[in-house]
Amino acid sequence: MASFEQQPDPVFVFTGPEHVVAAANAAARRMVGDRSIVGRKYREAVPDVESQRMTELLDRAFHTTQPVIVRERQVLIDQDVGGSPVEYVRTFTVTPNFGTDATVVGVTAHITDPTREVAERRTEQSRTREAEHHYEQARDVVVALQRSLLPDALPVLPGTQLAARYLVAGSELAAGGDWFDAIPQLEGRVGLIVGDVVGHGARASATMGQLRAVLTGYLIEGATVAEALARLDRFVARRPAATATTVCLAVLEPRSGELSYACCGHPPPLLLPARGKAHYLPESSGGPLGTASPPPPAQTVRLAPGDMLLFYTDGLIERRDRSVDAGLAQLRQSADEALAAGDTSTVGGATVDRVCESVIEAMTREDYTDDVSLLGCQLTTTALEPFHSTLPAEARALATLRRETAVWLDTLGASVDDVECLHLALGEAVANCIEHAYPAGRGKVTVDGYLDDAGRVCLTVTDTGTWRPPPADPGVRGRGLVMLRQFMDSVEVDISGPGTVVLMERTLRRFPVLAVSSPTSSDSTDPEQPCSIETTSSDPLQIRVTGALDVATTPTLRRHLDHATRGGAVPVTLDLTAVDQLGSAAVLLLHELAEQTTVDHHPLRIIAPPGATARQVLNLTGLDHLAAGTGRHRAT
Repeated sequence: MASFEQQPDPVFVFTGPEHVVAAANAAARRMVGDRSIVGRKYREAVPDVESQRMTELLDRAFHTTQPVIVRERQVLIDQDVGGSPVEYVRTFTVTPNFGTDATVVGVTAHITDPTREVAERRTEQSRTREAEHHYEQARDVVVALQRSLLPDALPVLPGTQLAARYLVAGSELAAGGDWFDAIPQLEGRVGLIVGDVVGHGARASATMGQLRAVLTGYLIEGATVAEALARLDRFVARRPAATATTVCLAVLEPRSGELSYACCGHPPPLLLPARGKAHYLPESSGGPLGTASPPPPAQTVRLAPGDMLLFYTDGLIERRDRSVDAGLAQLRQSADEALAAGDTSTVGGATVDRVCESVIEAMTREDYTDDVSLLGCQLTTTALEPFHSTLPAEARALATLRRETAVWLDTLGASVDDVECLHLALGEAVANCIEHAYPAGRGKVTVDGYLDDAGRVCLTVTDTGTWRPPPADPGVRGRGLVMLRQFMDSVEVDISGPGTVVLMERTLRRFPVLAVSSPTSSDSTDPEQPCSIETTSSDPLQIRVTGALDVATTPTLRRHLDHATRGGAVPVTLDLTAVDQLGSAAVLLLHELAEQTTVDHHPLRIIAPPGATARQVLNLTGLDHLAAGTGRHRAT
C-alpha cells in the first residue's frame, strides 16, 4: 500500500460500472485539488473532468475488457474548485480489473505526464524540418547554378532545327554535371555537344561550367572534333574534379550533310533517318576524359535532308533494374514511335521539338536517378530563301507584311519572342516610311531579309522618299528609332542615297526546356494575329486589346475608346496583356489619353504584367507608371 501511495504518477482505482473511486494515491489527489473523492462516483467526484468525456475511457475498458490508451490528451482540471481550470496534457492508460470469476469488477487509471517526450519529439521535428529546409535551399542553389551554367538558348541556323531538354534528378542534390550545347562555327558548321561530369552538387556543376566554356572556345576557334577533344583531355588532366568526364562531340556541315563525331566514354548518337528505322551511329568511343585512354579518332557519316540526330546523357537510358542495352533499345523504339506519330503528336512545333518531348516523356515515366540531357538536331528539307517584299506605303500594308514575314520566320524556326520583336521592329520601320518618307503618298517600301551562318536575321527596310531628321525635343513622338534599338541587336540608318535604308540585325534563339517533367507546348506562331478590342466590364469600364496595336489598328482603338468613355467622361482601364506589338502610334495615343484623363481627373490605368511585350514598351517610353502595381492583377 505504501508503494501505491508513493507512486509519482496519479493512479485511480474504480469499482463497478458506475466507476466509484475505491482508491487514489497522493499524486492523484493532488491532481484533482485534494478534494474528497474516495467512495464517490467518478461523475460526482470530478464533474469538471467528466464534462470532457473522460468517462468514455473508463466505460470502454470496463465493457470491452481490453486496456484503453489515449496519448497526449488535453484536459482542464479545476484544482481549487471554483477557481480557474488548469490545462494539462496527459496520457491515460485504463486497464480492467478482474474478480475471482474472471469478470470485470472495475478499472485502474494510470495517468502519466508526457511533457518531456512531447518536447523532445517537437525538438526533433524542428531539427528535421530545419534539415529539410537546408537541404531544399542547397538543392535550389545547385539547380540555380546548373541553370546559369547551361546555355539559355540554342542558335537558329540555316539548314538545321535544334531542340534540347534537361531534367533534374529527383534524388541527392539533383543537378550536377550534365550539359549540352550547340556552337556555330565558320562557314555554317555547328558543333553539337553533350557531356557528363561525374557526381552531383555544386562542385560538379562548377566543373561542368569550366569544361563547357573551354570546349566552346576551342570550337569557336575552328578546332576539328579530334583537335577539340585532344585539347579538352589535356585540360581535364589538370583538373582532378573533371576526371572521368564523358562527352560526345560532333560537328555538322548542314549544306553537305557531313557529320564528324567522336565519343569519349559516352554512348553514341541515335540517328533517325527520314526514311527507315532509327539506329545508333557506329561507335567511335575512347575512354572518359582525363584517364589513360587517349581520345578516339573522329568518324564521318553523311546525313540526308530530314535526318535527325539525338545526343543524350546516360541518365536517359540507365536504370537500376535494367541493362544499358535494354535502355538503348527502349530509346531507339521510343524515338521511332515519336517520329512515326508525325503531326498527330500532342506536342506542337518543329518535328525535332516533338520528338525530343515525346522521347523524354516515354523514357522518364519510371523513376530516374540521374540528370537527363537530350539534344536534337534535324537537317531541314526546305531550302532557305531570303525574304523580299515590296509594299505600298500605306497603313493597310502592315497587315500584309506581318503575314508574309510570319510565314518566313516560321520557316526559319524562330521562337515566339523573336517573332514578336521582329514584327515590332519591322512595323516601326515601315510605319516611319509611311508617315515621313512620302508626305504626299504613293510611295513604295521594300523589305529584304536573310538568315546568316551565325544565326542572325538581317533585315533592310528601304524607301525612296525624303529623310526627315528627328526634332531635338520629340515630346511624345519620335521614339520609333529608340524602340527599334530596344528590340534589335543592332540598328543602322543610311541616308546617303536617294532614300533611306534601315539595317537591322537580331540573333535568333530557341529556348531549351530545363527541369521539366511533363510535356509543354513548343513555340508556335499565328501569322494573322488580328487586333481585337472588346469591353470586358462596364462598371468599372475595362477594355481588353488582343494582337497588334500599330499604325493601322490604333485608329480603331481610338474610336472604340471615344465611344466607350463618352469622349473621356468615364475612367477606363486598358488591358494590354495580350498585345504582342505596341507600336509608336499606339504609344502616342496612350500619351494623349494619359494627359487628357489626368486633366479630367480620371487617371488612365493599364494592365500590362511584367514580361509582357506591352510592358517592355511602356517601360521604354515613359508610360510604366500607368501600369504600376498591375503585375498581380488578374484580368476579368
